[in-house]
Amino acid sequence: MGRGKYTEQEALDAQPEPTLESPVARVLGPRGQHLHEVVVARSLVTNEISRRLNAEDQSWFTTLAQLPPKFRSVVWVKRGSYVVVNLAEQLSDKIGGEIAMVLMPAQVKYLKQSKQWPTQYEDVLEKIPGQSPQIPAHKDA
Repeated sequence: MGRGKYTEQEALDAQPEPTLESPVARVLGPRGQHLHEVVVARSLVTNEISRRLNAEDQSWFTTLAQLPPKFRSVVWVKRGSYVVVNLAEQLSDKIGGEIAMVLMPAQVKYLKQSKQWPTQYEDVLEKIPGQSPQIPAHKDA
C-alpha cells in the first residue's frame, strides 16, 4: 500500500549518480509498451556496451529503454526529457537497457552544479542526427 509513496519520494528526491554503465540519455519519444527511444553520447559509455549495441563508430547512438513497473504510475517520461539509463544488462535484442531514473529539473540543476552533467548535452539539438531545430509557430494573416 505505501510502496507508491516511497517510490514517488525516491523519484523526486534521489540524487542521480551517472556512471559509464548508467549514463544520462535524452528521450527521443515513446515507442509503446513502456518503451522509450533514447539517444546516448558514445563517449559516456564503456567500449563493451558500445560494441554490444553496435555503436563503436558513431558519436551518438539510439536504443530502446524500458520504464520499470515501479515508476509506471509515478512518473511520466516526455519527449526531450533526460533519464539515467542502466545499459549494463541488455533486456532483449531490441531493448538496450532500463530507465533507472527520470531526471527532474532540480536533479538536472544538481548535476550541472556538481559538474557531473555531460557536456555533450549542452547544445543537443545541433549534435543529434535526425532531430530538427524547433520551428516557430505559423502565424495566420
